[in-house]
Amino acid sequence: MYNLEETLKNVYANLGLGIQRRYPTMYAFGTSGFPAGRIGEALADAVVATAGPVTLTPDQMFCRMYRRDCGAAARSDTTPTAANWIRALRKPPLNLSYTWTVYNNGAANTVTILPGTGVTIVLTSGSAATAAFTAVRNFRVTFTNVTPGSEAVEMLAL
Repeated sequence: MYNLEETLKNVYANLGLGIQRRYPTMYAFGTSGFPAGRIGEALADAVVATAGPVTLTPDQMFCRMYRRDCGAAARSDTTPTAANWIRALRKPPLNLSYTWTVYNNGAANTVTILPGTGVTIVLTSGSAATAAFTAVRNFRVTFTNVTPGSEAVEMLAL
């Protein structure tokens, strides 16, 4: 009889991913069908209340929900570089993608997301990748080039 749980344990063990819980909440799967890394797996929201701009870390981008308290002024936060982002996933497959959400839970100011080196933000509506007070802005993050030295990430603002 086929045992899915045992099969998954063996697959994850062979890939060096390990098992932390019975069923991972989400693995990022690329076009090859193999797990590329743990994105959003039981991670708390990334919460930032820093006065001033922030350069986000890959770990904050993997949390899938970024809660930003702007405080007394509008804030412009920058994504990590494409090279650092991709390196943190340890060789993800080409075109791996996931949804990342920005929630502005601070004072009545705007959060703007700026691209780091090698990151392109594509807008579908509006003139900037912003989230107004109490608004949510979703991005479809796709790793469009994972070749070392030529890394590229596209963030489609939904």
